[in-house]
Amino acid sequence: MAGRPSSLTDRQWGEIGKRRANGESVSALAREFKVAKSRISERFSGKTENIKELATQLVAVEAAIERLPVSEQSSVMAFADNLKHIAQSASAGGRSGMKGAASLMARFERQVANLPADADMDDLRPIAALAETAQKGASLGLALMNANRNAPEEKGGITVRSTPEDELL
Repeated sequence: MAGRPSSLTDRQWGEIGKRRANGESVSALAREFKVAKSRISERFSGKTENIKELATQLVAVEAAIERLPVSEQSSVMAFADNLKHIAQSASAGGRSGMKGAASLMARFERQVANLPADADMDDLRPIAALAETAQKGASLGLALMNANRNAPEEKGGITVRSTPEDELL
C-alpha cells in the first residue's frame, strides 16, 4: 500500500480486522481509531469475507470431527498434524531452493562479468548451464512454496483452500 505510513500499530490494525470480521461497521471503527474509512476499506477489502468463510469452514470441520468415534478423532488430528509438518517442510525446502538459486545467479553474473570480449561458445557453455540450473532451482523452490496454495479441494462437502497468512489481516 502506497502513501504515508499508518499512525496505527499492527496490533491496532489487527483489532480492527477482528472487529470487522465480527460485523462492526467501518464508520464506527474509523471514528474510534481516528482513521479514514477509506484506509480501513482499502486494508481489509475482501479479507473480511475470506476470514468469515474460512471460520465457517473450520467450524464445520470441527463439528464433523466431533461426530467421529474418539479413535477416529485422534487419527484425524494426527493425520492433520502430519499434513501441517509436510507443508512446513515443503515451504522450508522452497525457501532453501530459492536461496540456492539466488547464489547460483550471483555466481553466473560474476562469470558473465569476467568473460573476455572474444569469448567463444566453449566459454559460454558452462555459464549457460549455470544459468539453467539456477532457473530450475528457482522454479522448484517456487513450486514447493506454492504447493496447494491456490488449489481448492472438495472434501466431504467442504471446500478446503490454503490461504497465505498475510491475506488474513
